[in-house]
Formats: sequence, C-alpha cells, structure tokens
Amino acid sequence: MIASTSGLLAGCGSSAPLSIQITLAHTDVVAGQSIHGLAVVKNGTQRTITVKACPGQWLMVGLENGRISYDSAVPTDACLPSIRLQPGMTSFPVTVITTYGGCAMTAPFTPTLPRCLTTGPPPLPPGRYQTTVITSGLPVQVSTPAPVDVTLKR
Repeated sequence: MIASTSGLLAGCGSSAPLSIQITLAHTDVVAGQSIHGLAVVKNGTQRTITVKACPGQWLMVGLENGRISYDSAVPTDACLPSIRLQPGMTSFPVTVITTYGGCAMTAPFTPTLPRCLTTGPPPLPPGRYQTTVITSGLPVQVSTPAPVDVTLKR
C-alpha cells in the first residue's frame, strides 16, 4: 500500500510557500523493518533555496503515537550546506525506522529508553503510529505535512 500526505511550509519572507509530500511504500509492516519512501519538496518561489543543514539531516521522518515519541537526535556535524532546492519539484528518498531511536545497556530502563538488544535498539511495540516530519535548515516558521498512519505488527 502506498500512502502519502502533504503539507505547507511557509517560507519566511518568500512570496510563495514550500510544500512537502511524503509517500511511503508500505504502511502496514513488521516492527523492526524499515519503511522506504519519498519526500517531494515543491519550491514555489522563483529562487533557489539553500538548506542550511548537513545532507541527510535536514528532513527526517519518524514514527510516534501517544506512548512513543520520535526524537531525531541530529548530530551537529560541521559541514557545508549542499542541498539546494531549485524552483519546482525535488525528490528525496526517506527511510522510516521502526525501532526505538535509542536504548540503554544498563538499568534504569524506561518505556522510551528500553534495554538494548545485541543488534541495537529493539523494535517498537506493535500498534498504530503516525509519521512525524522534522526539518532543519529551512526558513523559520515551518509547518510540517499531515501524518501518515502506519501499523506495526509482530
């Protein structure tokens, strides 16, 4: 099943907005498996917009629900911005992980920071989730797309 959502991003001081549409290849997956998708960014302005963030860290898509929140935990690498959004549409691949974003090797363990497996963070619990999009380096006052519903199963 392919699902998508879009949202408006108000470009600070720009005459036209940016919009993002997220499309996921699957919305019903086994917890622990990655979900591949596509982010389509539409630059409705007449100028190129430079994203002031490292490639791969400026647009992240994660899962959350009432018990689990998505924390992108972006490292603050020093790099030169290399993402330039030309007027029109630009596509970027996205991967949504269905594991916890972090884990602990020793107690105390919490519902949001569980015990690590030998392979790393454990899968998220089965259930219903929604995507959340975190952007950085875009103009201020950015709103994100409406969430896509995702079901994780055992």
